[in-house]
Amino acid sequence: RVVPGAHALRVMTNPGSRSPAWATSTGRALLARMDDVQLAKDFSSGLESVSPASPRSLPELMERLEQVRQQGWAVAIDEAVPGVGSVSCAVRDPQSGDSMAFCLTFPTAMACDAELERLAGLLLEQASQIGRKVGDNHWSVNAG
Repeated sequence: RVVPGAHALRVMTNPGSRSPAWATSTGRALLARMDDVQLAKDFSSGLESVSPASPRSLPELMERLEQVRQQGWAVAIDEAVPGVGSVSCAVRDPQSGDSMAFCLTFPTAMACDAELERLAGLLLEQASQIGRKVGDNHWSVNAG
């Protein structure tokens, strides 16, 4: 689902569009919830180069995923879509096993540290509420 922003420049990816998971904030938010052994197996053949800003190797991807795990949100600036930045969080429904990521997207001109922290805070608050509501243990342990 896409909700266009109110700014004159609207940045969005249409539902159904595909990008490599390792080169997007939503992809890394979801990958960070996976087991490292499975990730190593899934990406054993390496990562296709998407942009100079995206991870180019499994060790680099794993380093970024560890950062996502520590801070609770993922960021991508000038990766799958040039000139675009995004921050994302992921929630998993333990009943169905389904996972979903929430993303706020913006022009890279807005990608200063303060704005990234502000947007990430908004996402963390919502993801935490939704995660606790569906019983996602990650958000019960990492509330707020």
